[in-house]
Amino acid sequence: MNVTELAGSLRASVEKALPASAPAARGRKRADPRNLDRSLDRIHEDVRLLRAKHKLGIIATARVLFELQKQLLAAGHPPELVRKLILDVLLQLFTPKK
Repeated sequence: MNVTELAGSLRASVEKALPASAPAARGRKRADPRNLDRSLDRIHEDVRLLRAKHKLGIIATARVLFELQKQLLAAGHPPELVRKLILDVLLQLFTPKK
């Protein structure tokens, strides 16, 4: 799989986990923060699994996340949400576990 395909699979995961951020869902009530935390955990796990399955290193993972960012912005997701999501995923991936 190439970078675009990997980012596309993550985009589907993000849109499934955070349906309220999808452009079609605008105007609905805000998501419950507890559900948001669970959704972020699912996204982190999906990124970890993708990274392990395809044996992605730091540079390849960054390229996939950059492509994911471009795809989410092109799909109409709020730029602030996309920026926070990508930063959060990066921090979770590269911060050592205690």
